[in-house]
Amino acid sequence: MGTEPQPALPPEPTEPKSEVLPYGDFLREIAKEWNKAESAIKRSEQVVGDLSIPAISELRYAGRRLIDALDAAHHDGNSARIQGLLEDARFCCHRAQHDAIDAALAKIGIDLDSMTSKLGFDAILHAYPDFRTLYTDFVQARQKVAESRENREDRNGIYDALTAIDMPRIIDSYSNLKAVLPMAKRAAVQRKLGGVVGAISLLVTIAAAIFAGMAVDWSKYMPQHAVEKSLPALAQPTG
Repeated sequence: MGTEPQPALPPEPTEPKSEVLPYGDFLREIAKEWNKAESAIKRSEQVVGDLSIPAISELRYAGRRLIDALDAAHHDGNSARIQGLLEDARFCCHRAQHDAIDAALAKIGIDLDSMTSKLGFDAILHAYPDFRTLYTDFVQARQKVAESRENREDRNGIYDALTAIDMPRIIDSYSNLKAVLPMAKRAAVQRKLGGVVGAISLLVTIAAAIFAGMAVDWSKYMPQHAVEKSLPALAQPTG
């Protein structure tokens, strides 16, 4: 008795391509920028110790634009409107990254100013020789953020600022500096003590020289009989 033929298996589902989903490439690009924003927010939280609320808000706005775009696409919405909503969502992700970087740089700037004013550059360089590179990178990044902050609607300006700033490198260097901060504090104390001891030694040397000069010249102003009385008794002949 023959076996009954089995029905053909359905074809394996394939991932819709951009031709089937017209905005697929755009959505993948937004997803990439969203992931960058999340990473920037996490790094900022490590530096600041708290979440950047402006950055979180920008991601919320991006999510709202995405929902509106997908809803419009599902209901055969206007393609120009959908494209505009997706571009807004991507830009919100860029602004989220920008706000997270801004928050981290503000905290790093406060800490660097405090360290240099309290410890001095020499003590910090003694403990962390790469401090010059960190400080240069920080100043350049802060300048880029300040320039792009002047117009938050300048999409190209904000994107250019993001691509010009290597924030992971700055934060890694900043973390390394904090790790050797106790060494910098000890170096600062030693330098201060060395300066005090050196000043005291100089004063003692000057005082000794003054007193020695006074002792040499004092005999010029003493009466002769006083000088003779001041001579040691051993100078007199013995029997």
